[in-house]
Amino acid sequence: MIQEVEQWFLDPDYAQGVSLYRKYGSDRVLLTLFSLPETSFTRGKLEAALQELAPKKEAPKEDKQDPERTPKPVLDLIRKRSQLHESLYSTKSKSDRHKIAMAILAIGSKLDRWYDHGELPAGEVENEIPEPDIPVNAWELHQLINNNLAYMAKNKNREDKQGEVKRRERMNVAIEERLKSINYNETSGQST
Repeated sequence: MIQEVEQWFLDPDYAQGVSLYRKYGSDRVLLTLFSLPETSFTRGKLEAALQELAPKKEAPKEDKQDPERTPKPVLDLIRKRSQLHESLYSTKSKSDRHKIAMAILAIGSKLDRWYDHGELPAGEVENEIPEPDIPVNAWELHQLINNNLAYMAKNKNREDKQGEVKRRERMNVAIEERLKSINYNETSGQST
């Protein structure tokens, strides 16, 4: 068993890992989780579960997520996002909750650049959504939303595209906010 699991870490195919866990693992929750499509989350859970089955071999660590090597701006953003999450529980006003949620999304988009590409977050304002090239024209905004939706539908199951899919989801939220801010009436297609 241990050799078979260790061999899997040399060529970690998700489907083979799931079949290995079904063969040797017993946690029903994990078995249910592994029946879902492969994502970075399910793959991480699978690697951790197989690591427990064969504890001799250490799972490879990603340097950019090592706390000792994570740059201070990234750690500051993680702490700020955690504080914002905590403040959501005590905030009653819908508009305040919305502002906090938008700040959390903005921080998340900055952190995605770090997690997906190793790039440090740009800008220091947490409420800033780094989409400077979003057009102002309502027609172009709708076109961009449609393009993003098509991209997300096409790549939603590709693990290597998840960072870009999440970025486009956040961009669509920002675009919808922009449409609301210019008082765009969706039914008539005109600004009011």
